[in-house]
Amino acid sequence: MKFKKGDRVSFLNETGGGIIKKILNSKTVAVETADGFELPTLITDLILSERNIVSKSEFYGDILDDEKTKAKKAAAQQAIQAEEYEEEYSERINSIVKMKRRNPVPEGIYLGFAPQNQMLFLSGAIDVYVFNNTHYDVLINLFLQDHESGSFYGQDYDAIPADSKLLLNSIEISDIERWSRGIMQMMVHTEKVDQLYKPMSATFNVKPNRFTREDNFKEYSLLEEKMFLFGLWEVEDFILLHPEGRKLKISGEDSVNGTAVHVKPKPFIARHQTGPGEAVVDLHIEAIAEDVKTMDKGQMFGFQVGYFTKCMESAFTNRFYKVTFIHGIGSGVLKNALIQVLKDYDGIQYQDAPMSNFGMGAIDVRFPSHKLR
Repeated sequence: MKFKKGDRVSFLNETGGGIIKKILNSKTVAVETADGFELPTLITDLILSERNIVSKSEFYGDILDDEKTKAKKAAAQQAIQAEEYEEEYSERINSIVKMKRRNPVPEGIYLGFAPQNQMLFLSGAIDVYVFNNTHYDVLINLFLQDHESGSFYGQDYDAIPADSKLLLNSIEISDIERWSRGIMQMMVHTEKVDQLYKPMSATFNVKPNRFTREDNFKEYSLLEEKMFLFGLWEVEDFILLHPEGRKLKISGEDSVNGTAVHVKPKPFIARHQTGPGEAVVDLHIEAIAEDVKTMDKGQMFGFQVGYFTKCMESAFTNRFYKVTFIHGIGSGVLKNALIQVLKDYDGIQYQDAPMSNFGMGAIDVRFPSHKLR
């Protein structure tokens, strides 16, 4: 159910209700109760009591009722539609806030499917996003293809500013098949450049059952939630329309076609990689945790040991040769905890890292059986 401002709603799990005053995001609205308070409420906790159908018409009511010509009525109706579109668009577009501790992705355009219920991926709605992870503004045009007839249906067209994400739709799990095949078209726009890029298109075709596997939903730097992510175009793949400088020359192939690729995150240890088969991991809590202010000392310690273990598992699985862990100088509690974890691994070697490089607060872990590639 998509709610609108002005809708009268009732609370699902408690008595009372109110009127929707704001659409906060795809999952939450602000409900004004009878006593005048605005309460942020999940849309899944609301039931529609009365639809506000004519809120904009009432605002323009005098124009619609009193104007004598169809042209003026049509202009008033266009004003209503334009205002409603602007409101809807502003609710769907947001800047990308990069999640530093999650899997980074190259600059480019991406299509993502993020379950609203991050605990039970196969229940509830799924938010479908287009991510413009570039420094350019882009224009996109999305067509979905019917699996049986092969016909294409226009789903959305919009402008997406640089470093922004657009919520295309919130769909039910039953709609996944309809959204699993289609074509995205894209044009790059800038205010002033010496060179232009060709229009591009990319097809995507995913077996619907891939959306039922939770291990396909990963953490990426583009969004706080886990999602199923497809790469449409990377910036380095953008093709110049006239590579010969100021002399405009358009070839017979004036567009670029491609295929969407499922983005697979790099190994966990790769974010700390310093060379072939080597990595340096700083275990100071400020270097590995997003929000330290909410943690007490016990939680910090547990997070550090857990992060160390994840790095060890990833390094071992991906055949790294050496990993240096910076644990810092303190009471020695963290270092002793790391050593206890290391005792569970067979065939590894560990010793204090060279003081000339790391002082007295680091430990080198080597995997002798892993040869450099």
